[in-house]
Amino acid sequence: MTSFKKESKVSWSICPKYVPAEGTTRFRLVSYNMLAQSDIQLPYFSYTPPGCLDWMNRSKATLTLLRELRSDFLCLQELDAYDFYKTKLETYGYYSVYIQRDGKEPDGCGIFYKHNVAELLIEDTIKYNDLLELCHDDDDLGRDCVGIMGAFRLRGAPANHVVIVANTHIFWDPWLSHVQFAQAKYLTQRLAEFKTLVSKKFGCVEPSMIVAGDFNSVPNSMVYQYLISSHPDSKLWIENNEVVVEVEYFKEPAPMALGSVYAVANGREPKFTYCNQEFEYTLDYIFFSPSRLITPVSVLKLPDSTDSADVIGGLPNFYHPSDHLPLAIEFEIRKIKYA
Repeated sequence: MTSFKKESKVSWSICPKYVPAEGTTRFRLVSYNMLAQSDIQLPYFSYTPPGCLDWMNRSKATLTLLRELRSDFLCLQELDAYDFYKTKLETYGYYSVYIQRDGKEPDGCGIFYKHNVAELLIEDTIKYNDLLELCHDDDDLGRDCVGIMGAFRLRGAPANHVVIVANTHIFWDPWLSHVQFAQAKYLTQRLAEFKTLVSKKFGCVEPSMIVAGDFNSVPNSMVYQYLISSHPDSKLWIENNEVVVEVEYFKEPAPMALGSVYAVANGREPKFTYCNQEFEYTLDYIFFSPSRLITPVSVLKLPDSTDSADVIGGLPNFYHPSDHLPLAIEFEIRKIKYA
């Protein structure tokens, strides 16, 4: 059996000598499509080096990567061995919540959180098959996709402040873009309802919102445009991403202002987050609700070219056990007293 001779290496795009200012709290969040083992079909991964698709090798490399990222939250998609990762990650100090996809698919979405950093207050799930009941005339909407969200209180943050973390996986097929768009709209609707519930139940005036996942949508897609359509700086990001359709196309903008952390931090999205032998796309994002309380201060540096040593030839490989790259963000929460 071929073993992984090289392990994933990660680096943060912030000077490690920096320390949080007094009166602030920092935490890290990762979003990662792990590539479900059940989705691996050898003809589609014929370019992958021998041994890289083996479950034992992949699971070991994935755990190594997740440990090296040193994150307080892990938002994992295509997680099809939840019990295995739950047990292993508990030894690293993580608790977790999880939802499996409807139908026969064995994978789902999980949120893992450091229990000495965050306390889970309440959770809820999203099943996009609910759209079948809302739109009776469109059978395409039954795609078994899911999401999960939780409200957390963070150690060191203001006692009355709550951070909402959501994790989702949007349908993959660009030829059914209306399904992707319907799921994006349903996602924001459910998030808005959850935010209202959290605000009332826990007395939080301004809950922070973080939405991570594999959205299977490029930056010039309707899904991406819609998700940032209520943000005041969205036009600038759209110009940077060379979007053809203007935001004004949406008669009803998203019910909350969401910005992409990589667009905020770097002025653009990554060159790609998914890479095989022939194609590379930006499909994964971490969105957040910008406010006076929470702001991104650093992001995980990603390759700028498919010629980079760790991605050349396509993924998975000895550096990356998935065909997606992990995204990571460090947030800062300011302590603000309400009048």
